[in-house]
Amino acid sequence: MKRFRILLITLALAAALLPNARAQEEDLADLYGDEEFVSIATGSQKPITKAPAVASVITAEDIKAMGATTLDQILETVPGLHVSLSTQGRLDSIYSIRGIHTKFNPQVLVLMNGIPFPFFTGGRPFHFQLPVASIARVEVIRGPGSAVYGADAYAGVINIITKEASDINGTEMGARTGSFDTHDLWVQHGQSYNKWDVAFTLEWQTTDGDKDRRINSDLQTVLDKALSTNVSLAPGSLSTRYDLIDTHLEIKRGDWRLRHWWWHMQDAGVGAGGALALDPVGEEDFDQHLVDLTYQTTDLVPDWDLSANLNYLHFKNDSQFVLLPPGTTVPIGSDGNLDFGSSPAGLVTFPDGLLGNPAATQDNLGLDLVALYTELRSHRWRFGGGIKRNRIWVTRETKNFGPGIIDGTISPVDGYLTDVADTPHVFLPDKS
Repeated sequence: MKRFRILLITLALAAALLPNARAQEEDLADLYGDEEFVSIATGSQKPITKAPAVASVITAEDIKAMGATTLDQILETVPGLHVSLSTQGRLDSIYSIRGIHTKFNPQVLVLMNGIPFPFFTGGRPFHFQLPVASIARVEVIRGPGSAVYGADAYAGVINIITKEASDINGTEMGARTGSFDTHDLWVQHGQSYNKWDVAFTLEWQTTDGDKDRRINSDLQTVLDKALSTNVSLAPGSLSTRYDLIDTHLEIKRGDWRLRHWWWHMQDAGVGAGGALALDPVGEEDFDQHLVDLTYQTTDLVPDWDLSANLNYLHFKNDSQFVLLPPGTTVPIGSDGNLDFGSSPAGLVTFPDGLLGNPAATQDNLGLDLVALYTELRSHRWRFGGGIKRNRIWVTRETKNFGPGIIDGTISPVDGYLTDVADTPHVFLPDKS
């Protein structure tokens, strides 16, 4: 009888402790298990099987195994995400999720270490290419992420997470070469120096582009047929060359982390042309700096994970377009622009081509505050707030057509460029 009572007491204690044991086991599995983690879905790290979203994670090991050299090649492997070309002339990459597909792609929010870097079009910078040497992992949500990230995450979210010192652990370097005179060189270093964790990556990537990507006709071909001229450069190759430098620096000590990303694109070919007329000499240059400082602690207030992030984005672009080739003859309206209506002011010939060189500078300043309450076993409460200031300024433009420059009554018009900065005729007014 005594043994029976001991058995009953033992079973009762086991039944009482079992839920706690299971909960502790789940907590340990979350922390130490080998399952992929994702932070993009809720703003805090969770095993991907518990994330309340359709999420994918691609690690540095995955990237190395697949042989990808750019972010686009990584994203092509994500089910439900298709990488295609924009219909605008530069042939930029479009990330299509759940059939949402527009030429500037503002519905998919792309983050660098949790921070957006939007261009003034609402999407990514023109010609955005990203090498892979600095990438530790890429997290993708297929579907709306607006509850955490706002309206720009309408179709999905892509978060690019760069390598820390522990991901590199020493000095590494490498090189690739391939078709189309493509070259890729990188060097990275990660190490701890007296409680300071430092990681740095520098990658240079260049290509002449695929000369076999050709088109048989363009906008100027249509104009030639209509106006009995013969100046189109088609059939001809699309201009897909670029020269890119990508650097990432991270310095971390204790609860503080400082990051700096420099992305510099130069001599980028303009694809099918700024006006969908072949332009082999046109080019675009881009210079982007993203700096962010993060403070994150679990020691300041019991049961709370607190973080603050101050970030600054500086972006500058400079474009040089031959919108229509030398010798083009086009109908011009009284406002100096192309006029394909019934009564343009006149036919104007441009011996040096229709030329336009827009440029602008963009600054974004942001402060994000997040408080995560972690005491409850079955729930987590996340409180977030912040402020952002976006400014487009120093917009510039030189061209040989448009209001205040020509009125369609004089032909020919040579390649002399008029500066319309600080006038109502600039392509984009300063805004904040």
